[in-house]
Amino acid sequence: MENINIIKENIGFEKLFNEGNWENVVKGEYLIPDTHPDVYKVVAVDAKPVINNIETLNDKFLVEGEIQYDVMYLTKEEERLGVHTVTYNDKFANYIDISGLEHNMICEVECNIEHIYANIINERKVGLEGIVNLVYEIYNKGSIDVVKDIEADDHIEMKKKVENFDKIVAEKNLDMAGKEKITIGSEKNEIDSIVKCVGLLHKKDVKISDGKIICSCFVKFNIIYKGKNSGELYSLEEDIFVSKEEDADSMDSNMTILDDFNLIQARCALEEDDLGEKRIIDLEGAIQVNLKVYDKLTVEVLDDAYMTDALIDVKRKEVELSYLLGFSKLESIVKDNLYMSDKDSKPVEVINCKGKVEVLDKKVEDGKIKVEGFVKVEVIYRVDETGNMNRINGEIPFNTSMDLDASNSNAKAVVKCSIDNIQSSIEANTIAVKAVVNTAVRAWGESKKNCVVDIEELDGEVPSKKHSVTIYTIQQGDTLWDLAKLYNTTVDNIMKINDLEEEKDIEVGDKLIIPGKALIA
Repeated sequence: MENINIIKENIGFEKLFNEGNWENVVKGEYLIPDTHPDVYKVVAVDAKPVINNIETLNDKFLVEGEIQYDVMYLTKEEERLGVHTVTYNDKFANYIDISGLEHNMICEVECNIEHIYANIINERKVGLEGIVNLVYEIYNKGSIDVVKDIEADDHIEMKKKVENFDKIVAEKNLDMAGKEKITIGSEKNEIDSIVKCVGLLHKKDVKISDGKIICSCFVKFNIIYKGKNSGELYSLEEDIFVSKEEDADSMDSNMTILDDFNLIQARCALEEDDLGEKRIIDLEGAIQVNLKVYDKLTVEVLDDAYMTDALIDVKRKEVELSYLLGFSKLESIVKDNLYMSDKDSKPVEVINCKGKVEVLDKKVEDGKIKVEGFVKVEVIYRVDETGNMNRINGEIPFNTSMDLDASNSNAKAVVKCSIDNIQSSIEANTIAVKAVVNTAVRAWGESKKNCVVDIEELDGEVPSKKHSVTIYTIQQGDTLWDLAKLYNTTVDNIMKINDLEEEKDIEVGDKLIIPGKALIA
């Protein structure tokens, strides 16, 4: 339109389309390398999955990745049982069917390996079986241009309203890395080999300060190594701090940051000291942080418009948007004792303890998000002086809840739980376990908004007016705006001729003078 300048604002949005999990069995048989001795007993298996590719298609998506299996086993030696570790790698690829999925939607997937089981086929071959659990979130991402204002040479009447949007200000994927070297003192045996190395992310934090977005966390390394000559096992823990900052000129501390930390790699490598002895352990942690920054945007937008001397068409579009009801993190302490069966040998020393959280149920009720689940615990312990070891597994239940900013029974909740710290100790003939569980909850609500997206000029003549007035009786639901638009006049004209101070000063049954009446065919 030549005489009209339409001012718009682009609002980016993201709507949670679907979430869930998908499971599939993985299994295989693996040969013991010629460099390793025969298998006598499998103690533990660590499975570390990595997703290499996610491809979104219509009505399905593809997840491709690989799994690293670290198998810790015992072997018979002359006077005692020896400990060895062998590593295998395997690939997986799975299609997950999701009705209504479109190729331009965003899939976020987390992969876990559960219920890993090992059996000895013979002294040179082991069988591994587990369940790949893919936990996914699918988002429909888009944007809409809403009309905020109209600048016109001719007179135009506008009605505005205030709308609230959760606008995506920024999305970032940050790669962080931390390194550290630790030295084993001369009072201990030289290192023969590293038997087990597991990394745990904790104390994760994201903040905006002084125009920077700062991500930080600690990687706790749990290491089991074998002493040279003696074959004794030693365990140690070491924390390394990792951080990274980037420019965040368009962000401030009042914005909401949704973060997702993923440990990509926790590597331990042996190095020799100045005397040529293997006493240095080189630690390296690689972390990927996925960030989404939201701003609560309050915008005055156009609700309706008309011109008294021209014809225009107000184009509208109804969009269904998600809005963030709340985002919160909570720590809870979970503890219990694992009891041995009658056939289990009495533990004399805990070698290693690890845990993983599994969410069983989540629900929104009474203005709260309630989460139930359990911590799956695995403890490796020594039973005698011959080097024999056992493993005990257990499940410790937990539940927690968080308040929502508003009660919404239709809210959708995305829950992610992780272990922040886990400890174990021997108590009589049991193993006491204490874990700190970190629960992060995102609660989404949904709303439909009818937005003005464009103004279009129409051909034709504006209805002419009679040089008279109309007496109109107010009906239920009438507004001065609707009457002014109907009779091709203005709200100001109606208020002046009827001595009204405010638009709300009308009631059903009141009679109003309408200045000039449109001739309606």
